[in-house]
Amino acid sequence: MGIRDLHKVLSSLERNCSIKTFQHLNIGIDGHGWLYRSAARTVKLYYEQNEPNSIGGANDTSLEELVIQKALKFFVAEIKKMLDQNINKVILVFDGDKIPIKMFSSSTKNNKNNYNKHRIKITRYMCVTISRHLEREFADNARVEVINAPYEADAQLGYLYKTKKIDVAISEDYDLLCYGCKHIFSKYSRGGDGVLIDARYLYACDWKPNKNFGKWTEEMFLTFCILCGCDYLARLPLVGPVKAFDSVNTYKTIESILKCWEEDGSIENIPESYLNDFRRSYLTFLYAIVVDNTGARVHLNKVQPNDAKYIGDYLGVLEDRTRQSAFGI
Repeated sequence: MGIRDLHKVLSSLERNCSIKTFQHLNIGIDGHGWLYRSAARTVKLYYEQNEPNSIGGANDTSLEELVIQKALKFFVAEIKKMLDQNINKVILVFDGDKIPIKMFSSSTKNNKNNYNKHRIKITRYMCVTISRHLEREFADNARVEVINAPYEADAQLGYLYKTKKIDVAISEDYDLLCYGCKHIFSKYSRGGDGVLIDARYLYACDWKPNKNFGKWTEEMFLTFCILCGCDYLARLPLVGPVKAFDSVNTYKTIESILKCWEEDGSIENIPESYLNDFRRSYLTFLYAIVVDNTGARVHLNKVQPNDAKYIGDYLGVLEDRTRQSAFGI
């Protein structure tokens, strides 16, 4: 899902460009996003070419294998195009295990995110199989790397950006901004065209009259994004981007915002757990578990002393008990 309505909010920052713009730079790719996109096309054609009664549904093994085959073809072709366009390095990142905090979210919402409209589920098996094939395909090419994230690919891409391993990330989810990635290339087409957003110019985003992020801190922007609704916490009824913006712009912190809503009655029936759920979501964006260049699990950012006592199992397991590197399966 990403951050709800964030594409609309930030649309004034988007500019059309092509993959050629990133010559001699390092690109990170949300492999899960590409797989989902490829699967949607493949399953649509599958359904069009088969009688409804002959289709086995989401557990159809032949359909799953077809999705993998088509996705691999798409991945390999696009990566080779990028290398031909003098991209310095391509790093593909796939999701790992389901991050525990999502267990607290609505199962209906998560199921919706895991299926495309043609009833195919993107499974861990698909991601692992494709990553293995890609590793073999480009085994002799130092300009291509495949990483299997411990949990969220978005968080791993954010880490690669913050540590200067990539210069831009290809993804359809703008929640990468919440993980610290400032350059996102979205709406990627087979021809290499797409839309670039440069969050360094967030202050120039004037999405509504008299509403801009000019004087906002990163903490305020993250609070705004979570209030809009994210993968870790659904938005409250009647809280859209405008309400979230006005509240953050005036009251800054979630504690002050919730106090105001309760006092003026503008937002009713706020769950008792909402504040704690919000804090968990906030800390997940700050301290998600990723892997460093040795394959060791680390937090996305250094955990601050004031936050350390709130870090819990909802982030996942920091110590990889299997001792297997995420850079090779």
